[in-house]
Amino acid sequence: SPIESHLAVAPFLQKYSGVKWVADARDELSLNPHLDEIAKQQHRHIELLINKRASFLTTVSQPIAHDFKKLCPEIQVYEIRNGHNLNIPSIEEYNYNSIFTIVYAGTFYGLRKPHTFFKGVKQFLDFDSATRKIHLKFIGTPRNFDVLSHPNLTIEFIEQCTYEEACQHQMKADANLLVLPKLEMKGVYTGKLFDYLAACKPIIAVVDPSDVAAELIKDCHSGYIADFENVQEIEMAIYAAYQDWNTKTM
Repeated sequence: SPIESHLAVAPFLQKYSGVKWVADARDELSLNPHLDEIAKQQHRHIELLINKRASFLTTVSQPIAHDFKKLCPEIQVYEIRNGHNLNIPSIEEYNYNSIFTIVYAGTFYGLRKPHTFFKGVKQFLDFDSATRKIHLKFIGTPRNFDVLSHPNLTIEFIEQCTYEEACQHQMKADANLLVLPKLEMKGVYTGKLFDYLAACKPIIAVVDPSDVAAELIKDCHSGYIADFENVQEIEMAIYAAYQDWNTKTM
């Protein structure tokens, strides 16, 4: 993954030369910053195949599409964002938990770890330890990171569940947490962002403020943006979501 589908289609296209091919790359191929040199060469081979034979190429965001236009100049490139088909909850179903509850659905890996988020949580709780409390739920998240210990913080790890069950946890949260570190490559939304948008709960976005995830959240008025590396901004984003919950402001 993600090149096997392109490799599989190549012999089919040789046999059926008149068939149109829409190559859906989704994310980066050879410009993926996590690849080693051998994998980059393999992915570049696929880009050359797409450029030679495909009718169109689709990808998930404008920055990645811009790069593909340079890598595959002979074909047209289009952005098709990810989406989600969760039924939007009704106003009557909107809930507030008795303790301010933040949900994170998914895994942490590489640079995507919650260390700066936990620093922001600690500052938020220490500011008013007499009243502020947080319950943090991790859905299907391995414990491959250091966990904050604080008397006003309770943490719950829920084992992997079905996609529908994970969406229910997000809809019942008071806020959903998005963590995306700054990367060399721009254009990373991450699939869970669209799940969070469909859940209609505030998003605490610990991200790159200049990248597409932050822009989409701002456009949808769906949450609070904090620089991944700025603990003060993270604390203020948590406070803003906490105020939504405390004042029951949707």
